[in-house]
Amino acid sequence: MEQIFELYSEGNGFQKIATILEQENIKTPSQYMNMSHQRETWSPKSIRAILINEAYIGNTVQNKCVSISYKIKKKRKKTPEEYIRVENTHDAIISKELFAKVQEIMKSKKTLSTTKHDFLFKGLLFCHNCGRKSRICYRGKNTKIGYIDCSLARGKDRKCKTCNYNYNKFEEKVLNIIKQICRTYADKNELKHIYEKCKNNYETLIEKETFHLKEIESRIENVSKKIDKMYLDSVNGMITNNDYFRYSKDFIEERERLKKEKRNVENKINTLKDKQKNHENDEEIESVINTFLKMEKPSKKILYELIDRVELDEYKNIYIYFNFSKLNIINEQLNDLCIIQSA
Repeated sequence: MEQIFELYSEGNGFQKIATILEQENIKTPSQYMNMSHQRETWSPKSIRAILINEAYIGNTVQNKCVSISYKIKKKRKKTPEEYIRVENTHDAIISKELFAKVQEIMKSKKTLSTTKHDFLFKGLLFCHNCGRKSRICYRGKNTKIGYIDCSLARGKDRKCKTCNYNYNKFEEKVLNIIKQICRTYADKNELKHIYEKCKNNYETLIEKETFHLKEIESRIENVSKKIDKMYLDSVNGMITNNDYFRYSKDFIEERERLKKEKRNVENKINTLKDKQKNHENDEEIESVINTFLKMEKPSKKILYELIDRVELDEYKNIYIYFNFSKLNIINEQLNDLCIIQSA
């Protein structure tokens, strides 16, 4: 780790340091700790995270985040001044002088654009294709237009096909969609019409999936009978053990696949039934919606209360997932605005 601090203090940027570590075949932190999901390459983001981590000078820093709401799992990052910091809790790896020097260089260079611009939807954006958090950054020195992209869509490999999206246009479009959904919820007559329509849709979908489930169960039963018959043929000497294992392998694999499909359908049916029941607190939803609609410019706090995540795909389609199932129901019905799915 000391090498990373030394390289940065010598004028190397995050990307250059990542490249050097790659060339020297130095393990990433996840590889070093032998984690189940290991990152094979160094990234500028991981380099920065190391350079600002006070654990390397022996400090323990806590209370970096605060919950947005008791009901919602999302948290808001606090400012460094709000952290709880306990010094010298363990042996330092990096000298305090070198650490302080690095912090001063980072402060003066202002290298990371995301620390300079607090985008409204920052932390809520995800790539629809790979599931990773999306980035928002400015292109060029003087431009004031932000762009959303996936980190895997850059570089030589381009492991993800998600395209760039103009952030300003995105924010305007998504806020308009959210406002229309909230206004629809506030219109009780329109809301009643939507719920009646959805109730019928859910009943149709549950009936369809239940029929599908019975089909799968029948296929599982037929495959199991074939496996049992082959086993009896093997026991009775009608086929050899080698032939039994060779022929039954495909049937066993098919049965496992069908069992997995059955579990997915059962989960889908349970989800549809939960949506149909809808146990949410109307007062809480109305309070959040009224606060949002009164705001000329919504705050990040209110957005975190309303939205679970927003996803973008390679065709610039937008997928909005709300924290409240009733808003997701409306979202499904207003699919003329954009590609809309419920969580």
